[in-house]
Amino acid sequence: MKLDKKGFVRMEGVLILTLLISGCSEEQKIKWEVNKQIRRIKSKNVEVRVDAAEALGQIGPAAIMALIQALKDKGDRSVRYWSAKALGQIGPKAKAAVPALAQALKDEDEWVRANAAEALGRIGPEAKAAVPALIQALKNEDVLRVRWGAAEALGQIGPAAKQAVPALAQALKDIEDSYSPYFRESAVEALEKINIEAEATEDAKFDF
Repeated sequence: MKLDKKGFVRMEGVLILTLLISGCSEEQKIKWEVNKQIRRIKSKNVEVRVDAAEALGQIGPAAIMALIQALKDKGDRSVRYWSAKALGQIGPKAKAAVPALAQALKDEDEWVRANAAEALGRIGPEAKAAVPALIQALKNEDVLRVRWGAAEALGQIGPAAKQAVPALAQALKDIEDSYSPYFRESAVEALEKINIEAEATEDAKFDF
C-alpha cells in the first residue's frame, strides 16, 4: 500500500493520539470516548449514528450529560432521536436526564417524542417526575406511536404514576375498535401494573 504525504501525516497523527490516550487516566479515556461518539452521532451516515448511540448507551452514566446536551440539539432531529435512544439504553441510571426527556415529549418531531417516551419507560420508577408530561402526551398526542409509548412508560413507572390512572381509563374509553388493539393492550397493562403493584406495596406495609 502506497501512502502520499497526507497519508503519512494522518497515520502519524493517529499514532501520536494513541500514545497520548494510552497515558491518560481511565476517566480521561472515557471522556475522550464520549466526545468521539457524540461527534459520530451527528454523522450523515445512519449506520454510524446507530453505532454511536449503542456505544454511548454501553458507556453508561459517564455519557449522560453529553447526551442531555445532544438531546437539545436544534439543528438535526436525528441527533435528538439517537440521543433519546441512547439514554433509554442506560436505563434507571439515566435519572438525571428525566427533565430533558420530559421536555423532548414536546419535540416537533414525532419520532423524537416516541423515543423520549420509550426512554422514560426504560428509566422506570426513577422517571416519576415525568408523569405529568406523559399524561399530557397520552391525552393530547395525535400520533399513535407516541400515545402508545406514553402508556407503556406510565406502566413501567408503576405505582409512582398513580395520578395517570384517570387519563389511562379515559384513553380506553376514547379508543375506537379501528384505532389500535395494541394501544388498548398497553393502556390496560399500564393500569394493571400501576394498581397491582401499588396494592402489593400497601400489603407489604402490613405484612409482618
